[in-house]
Amino acid sequence: METITEGIYTGSLNWTDENDFYNITISAGQTINVKVTPESPLAASLYLYDENRERKAYDFHVEKGEISRVSWKTDSTQVCFIHVEKYEGSGNYTMEVSVGGIVTPTPTPAPITPTPKPTQK
Repeated sequence: METITEGIYTGSLNWTDENDFYNITISAGQTINVKVTPESPLAASLYLYDENRERKAYDFHVEKGEISRVSWKTDSTQVCFIHVEKYEGSGNYTMEVSVGGIVTPTPTPAPITPTPKPTQK
């Protein structure tokens, strides 16, 4: 199993290596988005699991070269697992992983009180 972060990855599936597994840590409130683009003649499916190995999302494809996508928003900081599975054929694939959803507040500048100007008499 390979530990990853956001980014683009390549992999290969065939009759001797039918499954690839990845793990990624995401923070509470974030959404993970995964897209797998297989090169024909590969048909691949995509699964996303939480830290308890419960399936949270999947995209099952039997057509060669068909793109798979999954997304899931977590309520707690945890390690998630991505599983790319060969359905049919063999070949390379590209996997794009993005994580987002937490908005970092912009600090509000302190109010500036104007300095009074002395009055002349």
